[in-house]
Amino acid sequence: MKKRDNHHTLSVVKNWLERTSGILHPRAAAKSFRLIRHRPSKDLAPFVARFWIMRWTLREPYRQDVIPYPCVNLAVESGRSGIFGVASKSVSRVIGGQGLVFGVKFLPGGFRAFFGRPIADLTDRSIPIGNVFGTSDREWEEAILSLNEDAPMIAQAESRLRAQNPERHADAETVLQIVNAIADDRELTKVDDVVRLAGASKRTLERLFREYVGVGPKWVLQRYRLHEAAELAAKRERRDWADLAARLGYADQAHFIRDFKRFIGQTPTRYAAMAATRAEA
Repeated sequence: MKKRDNHHTLSVVKNWLERTSGILHPRAAAKSFRLIRHRPSKDLAPFVARFWIMRWTLREPYRQDVIPYPCVNLAVESGRSGIFGVASKSVSRVIGGQGLVFGVKFLPGGFRAFFGRPIADLTDRSIPIGNVFGTSDREWEEAILSLNEDAPMIAQAESRLRAQNPERHADAETVLQIVNAIADDRELTKVDDVVRLAGASKRTLERLFREYVGVGPKWVLQRYRLHEAAELAAKRERRDWADLAARLGYADQAHFIRDFKRFIGQTPTRYAAMAATRAEA
């Protein structure tokens, strides 16, 4: 694929800043916690999709389900900090009382410049922040969580990222373009479509995705199509699941429902009903 200019990189960051489809039961989530997203500085835009800050004050525990993006996250939270690789399945988290998490979501391919190893080594795993950045989780927590405002938190995190002197790899840029095309082009529904777009062999594509993303192109295709399906299912209007399955590139409705249940844990009909119930609670 043709290499893009820096303006394109900044537009990619804006696009990633606005992506929200991975949050399941979005109307219930909006009532339970506040999630603010911030764009990185220009020099870190080739690596960081966004900074995110999550705050909550709850009388009763709340469980949030998420279908993660194909991104590595660094999260700073009292006693729970770490670097989290791509999760191959949906993840759940119960929150309660009062809490704060500061996070860095890296672009697909972006964390490779810091990690120095294939991102597949992190898939479905978490490691201490110090394994990559040299300072302990506790030190990150003391430095960032002691601050009250978003801007100083971000400045503190950015100084720590810059200290690693990351350099963008050409292959990482190629992979990012492919992932963004998968996310935005609804005509891409099969790995063969992605192979033609990339102008590389399937084997080369698999190798690049293992090195820079942590999961294969087929997984990324399925994940983004299910993001779209979950987003539509959570809305109030009725859905024709057979039509949606066809639009998402599935051979039949049964395959679509099986994948939806495997990633999300429920059938589309059940998820839609629960999303409506939780939104009204």
